[in-house]
Amino acid sequence: MRRTVTSLLLAASASLLALGAAHAQDKAPFTYQQMVGLDRINGMKVDPSGRYIVIDVRATDVAANKGVTSLWLKDLKTPDTPEIKLAASEGGAGDAQWSPDGTTIYFLSSRGGSSQIWKTDLTGATATQVTDLPLDVSAYRLTPDGKGIVLSLSVFPECKGDEIACTVQKQAARKADKATGMVYDKLFVRHWDTWADGTRNHLFYQALSGGAPVALTDGFDGDVPSKPFGDEGDFFISPDSRTVYMSARLAEKTEPWSTNFDIYSVPVTGGALTDLTAANPAWDAAPRVSPDGKTLAYTAQKRPGFESDRFDLMLRDLSSGKTIPLASDWDHTVAGLQWAKDGKSLLVDSDDHGKHLLFRVEVKTGKITQLSKDGDMVAYEETPQGLVFLKNSLKRPNTLYLAANKAAYVDDGAKNLTAFDSVLDTLAEGDYQQFKFKGWNDEDVYGYVMKPANYQAGKTYPVAFIVHGGPQVAFGDGWSFRWNPETYAGE
Repeated sequence: MRRTVTSLLLAASASLLALGAAHAQDKAPFTYQQMVGLDRINGMKVDPSGRYIVIDVRATDVAANKGVTSLWLKDLKTPDTPEIKLAASEGGAGDAQWSPDGTTIYFLSSRGGSSQIWKTDLTGATATQVTDLPLDVSAYRLTPDGKGIVLSLSVFPECKGDEIACTVQKQAARKADKATGMVYDKLFVRHWDTWADGTRNHLFYQALSGGAPVALTDGFDGDVPSKPFGDEGDFFISPDSRTVYMSARLAEKTEPWSTNFDIYSVPVTGGALTDLTAANPAWDAAPRVSPDGKTLAYTAQKRPGFESDRFDLMLRDLSSGKTIPLASDWDHTVAGLQWAKDGKSLLVDSDDHGKHLLFRVEVKTGKITQLSKDGDMVAYEETPQGLVFLKNSLKRPNTLYLAANKAAYVDDGAKNLTAFDSVLDTLAEGDYQQFKFKGWNDEDVYGYVMKPANYQAGKTYPVAFIVHGGPQVAFGDGWSFRWNPETYAGE
């Protein structure tokens, strides 16, 4: 099955693997130092009208050894006009979101000393602080009615009843304590690059009219978003703005070996959590409510404790509670999903033969249509001008595109909307192609061979052989700022 295919990557090739004409010799090869200095598109959000795109960009100040984030605005009605940097993002800005009426851009910034929500208008001239909480805001979503924000704060779950104030007090007591030791009586001790400090990511509702935040997961021993890589994709707000749906795992003392994430619902005004997927002891994730508010789509695994199990699509009727699988015979694992604007299909991204592609799944029939043909599809949104999407490949970092009309695939002839990576056009990069061979159990194993920069046919080169296999992660047709084959090809 495609989810278990192992990919191989060759960063340079021998003369037997000639792939075509050589690069021009007058171009310098792409280097690791140049990769570090590239501007990076971290995300994009299209306004409700489908005209404007706000782009999250991270630049690197190499001398200061730090990243600097900013927001840029692109007008799809004049796609050949360069995007503009919003002055309001000076001081750092990221995780941008649009207000439901499209007049306001919200974003996270730490310019005031902690991570809080700020806003600006379409001119982007000035920034106004929206939240002023004593704890950092790590993720958020605006309610569809535009009246409030659901946000995540890191609190101590034992502070039930007054999570924010109690957490502030406990943190102050820890800071004043001359002892720095920590006692752990359960795992995790560390999440990726951060030591566990006993706090949990919890959700709160903040009315934009003011007032104290309302705790939505009061006392819950779990994280929303999940640690260490969760984000606002772990929770969703119903179209009527009344209910929050979230994917979360009870931590207790089984967290490191448990994959039992469930989908919970809670009123936006606060109240008891309702576990909607308690019957499934495996992982339930990515809740998304249909535009008409009647159906909850989410992904689900079947094998408890096996975190690389396939994620299937599920549909739950929110009135009756009836839950059915969608396209259950499809042998792909769903990574991301969103409802099409007409509510008749789901747009999903999934690994496919060493690529990460976009598909459409019809809700009534389960019919699957492949929408992209190569690379790594990162984000996508429907607009009146066509599908806007963010995609990368082995030769290109995240790049923002507008799909061409009537193309067989959205990436056929798609228009590059930005120039953040234009320096790559002046450098020699290695070309690459995919190949396959039979593996241990006679399954197809996919790999990539990449030529050195300025490759010359008939010349012999050293070979770097890089193996990274399943069942969870494989090398594929995607850009990496960590292991980047183009930098190897340029050495």
